[in-house]
Amino acid sequence: METVDTSARYLTRGIEYAINACSKDKKLYFGVVEAYLNANTPYNIYPQSVIRNLFEFLSPEDVKELLESHDYSQKNSWLWGFYDELPPEQSSLTWEENFLHFLVEIPKSLKSSMYRPLDRMEKFEAVDDDVIIKASEIIAEHYDESPFVFSLYFSLMTNSHNVSPDKVIEKYKNHIPLLEDIYLKCLDCVDGDDYDGSFLESLVLMDANFLYRYLDKLLEKSPHPYGYHDEWIERLSHIWKKDTYLLDMDSISNYIYEKAEEKQWTYRPIIGQLLCHESGENEITERQGKWIQHTIGNYCLDSERMCHLFGAIAEHDVNQKREAIKEFLRCNSEYAVFEKLPLESSSWSWSGSEVPVIERRIEYFKSLLPLMSGVKYLKHRQKIETRIENLENHIKYVEVQELLEAFG
Repeated sequence: METVDTSARYLTRGIEYAINACSKDKKLYFGVVEAYLNANTPYNIYPQSVIRNLFEFLSPEDVKELLESHDYSQKNSWLWGFYDELPPEQSSLTWEENFLHFLVEIPKSLKSSMYRPLDRMEKFEAVDDDVIIKASEIIAEHYDESPFVFSLYFSLMTNSHNVSPDKVIEKYKNHIPLLEDIYLKCLDCVDGDDYDGSFLESLVLMDANFLYRYLDKLLEKSPHPYGYHDEWIERLSHIWKKDTYLLDMDSISNYIYEKAEEKQWTYRPIIGQLLCHESGENEITERQGKWIQHTIGNYCLDSERMCHLFGAIAEHDVNQKREAIKEFLRCNSEYAVFEKLPLESSSWSWSGSEVPVIERRIEYFKSLLPLMSGVKYLKHRQKIETRIENLENHIKYVEVQELLEAFG
């Protein structure tokens, strides 16, 4: 999102200081402020500091008239500054009505502005408990006219480092559908909002069905190919820290699988990213492994479901894949299903020699052989041994090719 031009920050601040330095002389100050507005607010200084001084000299009516009587591109930002700086003791139903009317007039051409946190308008709660709700409804209703303007009011609200999700939910507790709508719109127009999923988690605690509305939006986004980090998926990762992780992951996995219908390829990148973990996250790694085994136990006879699950972890840690294969073989020894499972990634990349990559693949397949002892696993074992043999032949070919390339 584009905000105030940081490259001109010091010049902007200097102009702001210069204007406010004139505030000791009322006549001079008015003249400087009017000249600045007539010049179309060059470098777009922070209007609140100027407006705060104007309230020292003028009534709210006169301050507003001064700001509205000039033609300048940042007028909407200055009028927000007016309501932001309106002294709490001046709060009235009339000024609240004026503020709500201000919100209806969307400045579609506005491309740069400071954030406008709505909690600054809580002073109007002295005359109307529902002012924030009314304001939110107006802004949300006009989202399509300017997603940027919408984001100015709500973006900070969905950042847990700025405000607690529980505090926001308490404010909207009687209007949860409105808050859910605002949340999804924020995610649409601002990258990185609720990056850790804490707001999403709190909303789902209030309304369990919101999870499915969120997943619908995720599916609409058409997830990127496997391996691409998607923040819409990442927000769901908080489930691994909850004691209900098995049920929660089942809910997500089952819903996506059923909704994807003929586009089952969307299942793999979503579930694949949810089953990723950082090195050292031992508890999360263990829980993910338990869920994989739990899912294999439930669906081991469903060849299509198993193919998508193994496809989701095909590029993951070899230990995770090996344990999944071990559990599958324990639950289902039918070769026809095993033959279709994607046991490794379908694409590879490397820097320098390809040989170490092939060696690791061979080592991985060799580690699977002890899982396939006994007559009922004879075909399984032959498949893996054939794969190993093919890779060993390929490594010889690659060594020759790389040697030839080295000598030109």
